Amino acid sequence: MNIVEEKKALRKEIKERKKSISQENKAQQASVVFNTLESLPSFRQSQTVLGYWALPDELPTAEFMTAWCSRKRMLLPVVVGDELELFEYTGISCLVPQPPFGILEPRGTARVAPETVDLVIVPGVVFDYMGNRIGRGRGYYDRLFPKMPNAERIGVCFGEQMVDIVPCEKHDLPMDIVLPGWL
Repeated sequence: MNIVEEKKALRKEIKERKKSISQENKAQQASVVFNTLESLPSFRQSQTVLGYWALPDELPTAEFMTAWCSRKRMLLPVVVGDELELFEYTGISCLVPQPPFGILEPRGTARVAPETVDLVIVPGVVFDYMGNRIGRGRGYYDRLFPKMPNAERIGVCFGEQMVDIVPCEKHDLPMDIVLPGWL
């Protein structure tokens, strides 16, 4: 099996694992992850943080993003073509569902240059403890990371998304830290 096939198989395996996580357990794991994140010196010192607005199968971020948007410059990514553009998150009222999937994205807020980001909270499908990550397969974050040279990359996930080894290609950039929900 080649790396592309290995990644595809891991995505499928983790998708099945995540189906068994209850809403209550998702919230508990998010609490563990974000309490740990908030205690990190790099987070405390950061001023501009790129987060994400969670899809139903991702570690929930709404409470964390909303809690911090009045104290730090919190950003959300928006897919534009094959790239991610970054926009300020000013609170739930700035989010608008976008077709075709109804994904909530910020509208009417400032676009922010990636090089200003101090810390990026990275979702993914699969992580390992060495910081390697598999995303959804479109490479958005791998193309974005080089534009944020000073940003610490922190992967966040449910404990069920951790594996021993993630197969990597040369364009796959590792996280500086991975925070799974079962610390």
